[in-house]
Amino acid sequence: MQPEDLAKCGPAPSGAVRLGANRPRLKSLPSGLLIASAGPTIGNIALHGETVKIECSAVIQIIVVGRGSKNEAISGTDMTSAQFPLKKFIGDWCRVMIMAADGKLAWSNPIYL
Repeated sequence: MQPEDLAKCGPAPSGAVRLGANRPRLKSLPSGLLIASAGPTIGNIALHGETVKIECSAVIQIIVVGRGSKNEAISGTDMTSAQFPLKKFIGDWCRVMIMAADGKLAWSNPIYL
């Protein structure tokens, strides 16, 4: 989601998530490729065999979460990409989440593997 998408959505109450979509993003909806954000931006999620590569705006945490307590995470400062194994998520689902330094989050729809 880009900042210009948010401008099209109008103001959101404090703590609410604003969703916006330009035409290419609208075409992604039937395939389930939706990203929601309250601040940071997920630029790309790419599946390569049994790994996932995530590109995003500068964040302090990049996480892949799944059913129960399944997760892969990395923390740092000004991170803009990460790569994780998907082995523990195969046959189920996972979701990408990122956290900016101000605590704001962005997340993807579930990705079924």
